[in-house]
Amino acid sequence: MSKFKFLTGMAGALALSAGVFSAIPSADAGREFKKSVVQIEDRGASAEEKRAKRAQRRANRAERRAKRSDRRAERRSERRAQKRAKRAERRSERRAERRSGKRAERRAERRAERRANRGDRRTKRAERRARRAERRANRADRRAKRADRRARRYERRRHGKRYRNRRNSHRHYYNGFYYASPWWLYAAPVIAYGTRYAGSNYDLHVEWCEDRYRSYDERRDAYFGYDGYWHTCISPYS
Repeated sequence: MSKFKFLTGMAGALALSAGVFSAIPSADAGREFKKSVVQIEDRGASAEEKRAKRAQRRANRAERRAKRSDRRAERRSERRAQKRAKRAERRSERRAERRSGKRAERRAERRAERRANRGDRRTKRAERRARRAERRANRADRRAKRADRRARRYERRRHGKRYRNRRNSHRHYYNGFYYASPWWLYAAPVIAYGTRYAGSNYDLHVEWCEDRYRSYDERRDAYFGYDGYWHTCISPYS
């Protein structure tokens, strides 16, 4: 059975190849046949008849060409008409959508989305600003605390001597030591007006500070320094 299939396949391939190779001479043979037919028709005819037949054949060719061109033009016109009809349908659909309000709905949805996005962006900006303001407030608090610590820090040059035991001139107790004047009280940023320090002449103190510092504030008993902080005025009368 397999040998039979093989032989039949080989026979079919040979027949196909023979047909392919025989198609080329058959086309040439058709052309030659047409020429021979024309020659037979023109055999025995005069020169004028031959010219007339040639003219007739040319006219026939021109007529066939004209028919072909007409068919092509008809096809083109049909295609163009179909395209125009499709465009008109699309336009009518778009107009119907406009009239039905679909476009208006889409635009309203887009506008709502844009507004929502804008609101989100604004809220984010407000949150960022609040964070910045909070950070600034924290920085200001830290600076104020540092300034308060600095003001409440003991310095021998500014606050004088201190002793572990109480003496006649050192009666004010603070952080385990006795001082001649309560410097930690007026080191605070705000002091009540008219406070008198023990063992000191307040009027002379204020006068000396006003002459020494232009930014001196009697209510605070402090002057505003170039570093941006309030500093307690330390006078010989304090």
